[in-house]
Amino acid sequence: MSMQPYQPNSIEAQKQQVRKDARNTAIALGVTVVSLPIALFASSFFTLVAIIAGILTIYNGNKVRKAISGKPDQKRELY
Repeated sequence: MSMQPYQPNSIEAQKQQVRKDARNTAIALGVTVVSLPIALFASSFFTLVAIIAGILTIYNGNKVRKAISGKPDQKRELY
């Protein structure tokens, strides 16, 4: 048995982050799906909730996509 201190596993940390982001994406998508029909007929509060949840869905979905692809964040150059 080694007496070395525990070293964090970067691959496992990345997997945990993807799981967290995927769970947040699913929750935001569910909130969007539920609040959008209500927003069409009920009140402006649900419209605001649907818009914010939609934005969070896109944001977290992009984080998951980038993490799964394994590509580092790169700045795009505009030509």
